[in-house]
Amino acid sequence: MEDEGFVDDDFIAEGARDFVVRYGEVAAALLRERARLAAAAGAVLLAQAWSDMAAAADAMLAID
Repeated sequence: MEDEGFVDDDFIAEGARDFVVRYGEVAAALLRERARLAAAAGAVLLAQAWSDMAAAADAMLAID
């Protein structure tokens, strides 16, 4: 994620890692659903953060 001063890369990576540890293979799907819900509610920055976490979770799960 490009740092725009709102959410940093470490926050995204840590959040994604927490979801992967807790939810395993479905972590990215859960994060994408949160991104979808946030976008539907008009929370653009929150939706982007969830989306970035989903991408990071996908990358983590691809390594395993």
